[in-house]
Amino acid sequence: MKPRRCARPRRRDRVLWGVQRLRLAAIAARTLEPHFPHEHLYLWTLRLNGRANPAAFVLPGLLFEAARAEFGIAADRCVETPPPNPAIMAARATKARPCPPTPPRPPDSPC
Repeated sequence: MKPRRCARPRRRDRVLWGVQRLRLAAIAARTLEPHFPHEHLYLWTLRLNGRANPAAFVLPGLLFEAARAEFGIAADRCVETPPPNPAIMAARATKARPCPPTPPRPPDSPC
């Protein structure tokens, strides 16, 4: 029997992989507590060896969603949003200034 070709990852899988990579980076930086068993194992490996390969601890999308459902963790708690950047918020608060009025053209102008 001919082996099947690997399925292409869907957009949702890519998003969940990105979420997990962000979570593992935050766990390594000690800014986020691990919730799932594979995250505890990642932290344990990091403490024991001083380094760990985050790609080895990223679960497939369906398994990550199943673990999230099993432990009762809402989707919005999986990634904490960073605080807003004050410079960006100030730029958004300022309204665009209207362009200065164009001076009237002389009547004999070709344009």
